[in-house]
Amino acid sequence: MTNKPYNFHCTALNVIKDGRAFGILITGASGSGKSRLALQILHEKTMDWDAVHLIADDQVLLESVGGALIAKTPPKIAGKIELRGYGIIENLSHASDVPVYLIAELAEIEAMERMPELQFNQLHGHEIRHINLPLRDYYHAQLILNYTINEFFH
Repeated sequence: MTNKPYNFHCTALNVIKDGRAFGILITGASGSGKSRLALQILHEKTMDWDAVHLIADDQVLLESVGGALIAKTPPKIAGKIELRGYGIIENLSHASDVPVYLIAELAEIEAMERMPELQFNQLHGHEIRHINLPLRDYYHAQLILNYTINEFFH
C-alpha cells in the first residue's frame, strides 16, 4: 500500500548500523534544539554506529510504502540544516527513503521518567517506538539515543 507523502515537522536522521538504515524523527517545539542535536550527532563520532546522515531539517515527507513508514527528503532542503545564530549550513551528507523506527521527542528533563517503560506512537498508521530526550543536554540525549538504537540490534 502506498499513500501520498505528507509533511511532518521534525529533524530526521538516518543511522546506519550493521548495514541497516534506521530513521530517527527528532521532534519538539520550535527552538527546542532539534537541529542543534542533529548537527552534534552528525559531527561527533562518539556513537558506535557505522554512519549518520541527515534526512531533512524542519520538515520531512512521510509515506507508507509496503508496510513501512518511509522518511523522504523534500528536494529543496536536501543536505541543508539551520543553525540558529548562524544560518543555513549546506552540502551535508544526506539520505532519503529511509524506514522510520524511532521518534525522539525533546522534553524538559523534569518531565522525563527515570526508568521509562517502552512507549509507542501511532504515526500515519504505523506503531513507532517513542522516547524522550532532555532539552539542552545534548550529551545525555546522545547517550539515550545510542543505547536505544543498540537495543534494536540485539
